[in-house]
Amino acid sequence: MTNSQARVSGQSVLTWVQIVAILAAGGWGVYAFIYTEIMKPRSAPVNISIDLSLQKVGFGKNKSLKPLLGIEMKVSAVNPSSREVFLLPSIWHVHGYTIDRGERKVDDIRDFVGNISLEDVLEIGKHYTAYGGLVVAAGSLFSDSSLKPNEKVSRTLVFYVPRARYDVVKVETFIPTAVRAEELVFKYRLNDEGSDIETALYRKAPDKTSVWGVIRAFFNSQRDPKREDSSDELLADYGEDAPADIYKKYELSAGSSEAELSLWE
Repeated sequence: MTNSQARVSGQSVLTWVQIVAILAAGGWGVYAFIYTEIMKPRSAPVNISIDLSLQKVGFGKNKSLKPLLGIEMKVSAVNPSSREVFLLPSIWHVHGYTIDRGERKVDDIRDFVGNISLEDVLEIGKHYTAYGGLVVAAGSLFSDSSLKPNEKVSRTLVFYVPRARYDVVKVETFIPTAVRAEELVFKYRLNDEGSDIETALYRKAPDKTSVWGVIRAFFNSQRDPKREDSSDELLADYGEDAPADIYKKYELSAGSSEAELSLWE
């Protein structure tokens, strides 16, 4: 091999090394972009933070001349995550309680404290007892279908209760979230006792005007031949939890908050 041929061969090897290095750098750059902008945000947890405050705004008489007490509720929700959050229908509701003087023994309080668990959020007082707890007001919370990262929505509203009827009101808010929320139907109902709100989750019936809807309808018929394609699929009935695979598939989550306000004057 002559010197000129050796130089040509060396230059060729160097050129290929440079090409491989450029391709590797480019491939790493593409991967880093996909990971940073797509994969990492998609794997980030989704959550909603809610702020809730209450205050009395005064009382007056309605047409029936029965005094009502107005209570102002301010609520805001923010998406602190790096992903867009898709919202299902949200709700607020109010429980009314009366407080009576009543003495309890130390053993009663000791037993109560010893049975505190994550399942129930309750309280006890040595010198008082709370009665009631019926839902006295309720409504939808936000009409937004999604919140972008760091986006915040706020609302101020006033609800009313009979003056001197209740000693305490407790407001609860609930904002469920999911990916592909447009495929789901989230419903609420008041339980038979009128003391709590129950939820149910459905998957919308396939839209046969779209290709994806036709495909879904086909697989639904294979899985359950008796199912009506025009009906929504029940995923979790009222008072039940959705199956684990549904939680995972739709990344079901929820933000909630509660606040109490004494109505004593």
